[in-house]
Amino acid sequence: QMYRQRYSDCPEEKMTLVPNGYDEEIFSEAEKKAEFSERQNGPLTLLHSGILYASERDPTCFFKAIAQLKESGDISAADLRVVLRATGHEKLYHPILKVLDIEDIIVLLPGIAYQSALEEMLQADGLLLFQAGNCNHQIPAKLYEYFRAGKPVLAFTDRDGNTADLLRLVGIESIFPLNDVALIKNALLDFIKNPTFRKQVKCSLRNARKYSRQVLTKTYFDILDSVVG
Repeated sequence: QMYRQRYSDCPEEKMTLVPNGYDEEIFSEAEKKAEFSERQNGPLTLLHSGILYASERDPTCFFKAIAQLKESGDISAADLRVVLRATGHEKLYHPILKVLDIEDIIVLLPGIAYQSALEEMLQADGLLLFQAGNCNHQIPAKLYEYFRAGKPVLAFTDRDGNTADLLRLVGIESIFPLNDVALIKNALLDFIKNPTFRKQVKCSLRNARKYSRQVLTKTYFDILDSVVG
């Protein structure tokens, strides 16, 4: 959109977008090494993998939603475990979790190797995405990996942004405002208590594979080939 404005004299058909994606080869290796086991009684695990910027991906309202659900007795550490992996802002978030008394539900864990991070995605019960409205023209690279992991996605972002557009494109409608505690609470309760909801908010493998870097490289090749003629 920015380039269309900057080069307004350029015909629309000369502009093509090749999106980000994921590496199928690395994901296939991660699947071989990931440990899958039948769910026993225990908490569901929600994972956010990667940096949580204090402005662009502010999880404060999410923290408040967890605290209110815990205080009301709707959830406990027996129901839900939230893993925030490699946030980059542990010193900022640790005190908040302590004040809200939710350290038993939300854990901050250090960074791990890339393939290990993919294995962790594959083993989680659900994946979290945080993105503020000031990033509406950005799509986090991790979202393509989330699609390939085939797990339920809870996206806390602006419904008018490009990320929300992409989620709807692959059939995921679990999109909630980053700054609305009430809606976040409802989303979390649906995730925990409604198995049907969890099945409805996944990306199919067929849709995910459209974003394999091997597929996207072919698209890029075709564009260059057409330019050369």
